[in-house]
Amino acid sequence: MPRLASGDSIERKRVTDLVVYLLGHYDQGLLEFKVDILKELNNVVKTKNHQNMEPNLLDCLVLHTIIVDEEKAKAIAESTTRSKELHERMNKLRRKGKLKEYKEIKLEMLNEVKQADAIGVDLSKSGKYNNEVIKEILAIYFSILKEQMSDQTTNQQSPLMKSVFLGIP
Repeated sequence: MPRLASGDSIERKRVTDLVVYLLGHYDQGLLEFKVDILKELNNVVKTKNHQNMEPNLLDCLVLHTIIVDEEKAKAIAESTTRSKELHERMNKLRRKGKLKEYKEIKLEMLNEVKQADAIGVDLSKSGKYNNEVIKEILAIYFSILKEQMSDQTTNQQSPLMKSVFLGIP
């Protein structure tokens, strides 16, 4: 990561391309890795001179999409609906005094809830990483803006400012 601000343009370009490539992937399994990359990128942006960085370094951050597994979200919604239906059936059977059928439906409902909880844990984990990614992206943007505001004495603008202004909205 420190080589993002290298004086060697070939080396700087290769490292920038690698960072853009890694951050541009939409893979659920890479979310934790993306957070680590963004933390390191934030450290480099805070400590190194922006004038030596490639202007397209932050372009991939604008393209970040929040990853949500739609199939899992649908499965939780269906499971919730199914649990409500089973709960209503249980209440009717209990009122009618059909305890044997009541117990069978109760077991079925408990299994349904366990399955939904397992899926929900996975979704909440990816949501947590998505929040971390967004937090790190904003930290990078605001550290660049802060540095630009403190360096108003020199009329040099950071080459990363274009990406910041495109990414903040």
